[in-house]
Amino acid sequence: MSTEQNNQTGLVCPNCADGIGSVFYEVPSVPTHSVLLFDESDKAKAFQKGNITLAHCTSCDFIWNTQFDPHLEAYGAGYEATQAYSETFNTFHHKLAQHVIDRFGLKKKRVIEIGCGQGEFLSLLCDLGGNEGLGFDPAYDPSRADVERSTGASFVADFYSDAYQTEQADLFCCKMTLEHIPNTLSFMHGIRRAIGEKQNASLFFMIPNADYILDEKAFWDVYYEHCSYFTPAALRRLLSLAQFDVTDIYPVYDDQYLVAEADIAGEPTVAPSKQEPLSTHRIQSFRNTVAQFRDAWSNRLNAVANKKQKAVLWGGGSKAVSFLTTIETGASIEAAVDINPHKWNTFLPGTGHPVVGPDTLVALNPDLVIVMNPVYTDEIQSTLSERGLSPEVLPITHYMPSEEALAS
Repeated sequence: MSTEQNNQTGLVCPNCADGIGSVFYEVPSVPTHSVLLFDESDKAKAFQKGNITLAHCTSCDFIWNTQFDPHLEAYGAGYEATQAYSETFNTFHHKLAQHVIDRFGLKKKRVIEIGCGQGEFLSLLCDLGGNEGLGFDPAYDPSRADVERSTGASFVADFYSDAYQTEQADLFCCKMTLEHIPNTLSFMHGIRRAIGEKQNASLFFMIPNADYILDEKAFWDVYYEHCSYFTPAALRRLLSLAQFDVTDIYPVYDDQYLVAEADIAGEPTVAPSKQEPLSTHRIQSFRNTVAQFRDAWSNRLNAVANKKQKAVLWGGGSKAVSFLTTIETGASIEAAVDINPHKWNTFLPGTGHPVVGPDTLVALNPDLVIVMNPVYTDEIQSTLSERGLSPEVLPITHYMPSEEALAS
């Protein structure tokens, strides 16, 4: 099959432009955005849908949604993705910022952050290191009074693109954004062009860890907005092809995220010297067992409904939307709980479930709280105890199908 024919099928890898993808997971008709705010349940239910068809490149280990359509994306006002209301996350964020400053010697330097959200991380880099920062994000809202932003940071409510290539920096930072980019190699070449002949610039990237998703059979971590999924091998190959010298790639946040640190390289490297093993075995395991994991959760929620019990999800974001639109018994969930007040009294895309604050649970008195991100379990337990509540608290990754189901 020629390259032209492969492009017509959509299976040529957009990460290495060389490998051919093999489809291994499909989810039809899911919301194309998971964290847009809707003030009416019917509007949330009627929000536009798209299809997920994940393919795996056995050349570079990249995973992508072959049916992703960027024209269905609408980043901007009403896109609410901040995690800054969690003390657990803020502690991690502060330590991460200090690490970046120490690692790259960021003292009185200039930082560009691509996909800066509301500017929390860039502000930390500026305040802790006395740096100057420039952040890009189409969802940036300068009117947010609840965000503490550094006076050393400025922001552009736009996508980072070639239009901003004249902006130079000592560090290009990109956190939880590359997974939203469909043409990853083209995107990285754009950053490399912006750096040009500057030889002392560095990169710091953080993205979801595809190996974690595959190992945990975390179908709730697969959603339309995330069109690109990286294993360590895929990330290393991408950065090497874009003429960056990868100095380290490692997992953080209970292995949920991957961090990559890189400097400038003279020439692209087709075969990196530190090639991690491919995730073919993980792909096979995910493909063979993910249906049983979804069925196990459907059965668990059926049992809750049959007992006339009340269940809620803790986390009113993308994981909740993916979970509810993938399993067949989401109607047995009363609501999604979130500590971000901007999400209260809104409704989840796709299913229209209400998003409520923790105080609402006092009247609701749920029997089961399903924690959509296990890293927050202790924080959630404390929040429930402070309100005199003692439901069963079940982290999403701790409920597995039976051995008989997995063997069938």
